[in-house]
Amino acid sequence: MRKTLLGCLLCFVPLVANGGKLYWVDRNAGEVQRSNLDGSEIEILVEVDSTNLRGIAIDVADDKLYFADNSANTISKATLDGDDVKVIVRDRDFPADVTLDLTNRKLYWCDQGRSVIERSNLDGSGVETVVETPFPYYLELDVPNNFLYWGDFSAGNINRRSLDGGTTTNLFKGQPRIRGVKLDRARGELFWCNRASNHIQRRLVNGGPIRTVITDLDTPHGLVIDPVARKAYWCDTGTDNHNNGGRAINRADLDVPEPLEEIAALSQPWDADLDLRTTTYAQYVARYFRTSRSETDTATEGDFDQDGASQLLEYGLASHPERRDLTPQVAVEVTDGKPYFIFQRFSNVSDLSYQVEVSSDMETWESNGANAKATGSKEIEVLAHGVERVKTAIPTEASHGRLRVVLDQ
Repeated sequence: MRKTLLGCLLCFVPLVANGGKLYWVDRNAGEVQRSNLDGSEIEILVEVDSTNLRGIAIDVADDKLYFADNSANTISKATLDGDDVKVIVRDRDFPADVTLDLTNRKLYWCDQGRSVIERSNLDGSGVETVVETPFPYYLELDVPNNFLYWGDFSAGNINRRSLDGGTTTNLFKGQPRIRGVKLDRARGELFWCNRASNHIQRRLVNGGPIRTVITDLDTPHGLVIDPVARKAYWCDTGTDNHNNGGRAINRADLDVPEPLEEIAALSQPWDADLDLRTTTYAQYVARYFRTSRSETDTATEGDFDQDGASQLLEYGLASHPERRDLTPQVAVEVTDGKPYFIFQRFSNVSDLSYQVEVSSDMETWESNGANAKATGSKEIEVLAHGVERVKTAIPTEASHGRLRVVLDQ
């Protein structure tokens, strides 16, 4: 059985509202906002009488966003469109950063003034202290491995402990003014903003050297990462008034040294979160391509990274169109004597069809009617960050099989 990859261009579909969004709080403006992942089409979702919003987290499945107001010492929730705003937690002291455990339906936050990290149910009930720790500032959850990570306001520590309690482990110190902690669980790496040195940095959780991702920033805060597209997004309040990217949300590749992209000029953005559902090709372009690329660069029939796969095929297999080292992959697996294609795709894609085609001579190809998107024998495993793994059957009566990716009208 021989495998073949094929992409076919039929049409271009405009961006739709669901998915592919960047959410943030603008501290000075007192606003919760969102845009497309390239910073276009900025919307104001919530306006409050505050100049100190510090923290945002979104729950796409439940259509909710949560944000902390450091002026009012409250945490509120609303719909993703900014409707039905409600205060759900009151009487905190410098609440900063909010993070969601959607598996156990819990909301976490740092309370720097009271030197605690707390959590509650998603409606704000059942508030409890998770850990007492000096001046916590920004946190991260690794729910599958039952860990909580956090930095502190000025002492330069990043710590870890079990979500259920136990001993706190200091992973490393000497990185003063940590302003964001994010985990790439698949690669076992921590990322953070270092406001003292104006860098974004990384290190393996289990040890090793600290490496700098991007340098010469102004006042970096509120880091969030897209491990699939290999992008870092961060807020820069611009309050130090030097270097690059101030008063904006910026983006850069996690692995490849390149200039930052200033994707949204703002007042004082402080924290951000990502809705990584990728439902159309336009959303894929916004998520993966640098904003400086032309329409010719991003056309579906093009091959910008010159890896031999068209951008349509890269899109169909949830691959990276600008990175030759991140190429689209299709494997063939034999289970109980039956062959299957194994590949990854975006979970919520709305404008693609996947067809298994067969041939006896490698010249004439016919569809067996098994669309890997909607019909046929298949298994789907939902992965993280808007991607799923598909296993779909290949008819055994033909000598050759290929997976065809079609952009629907």
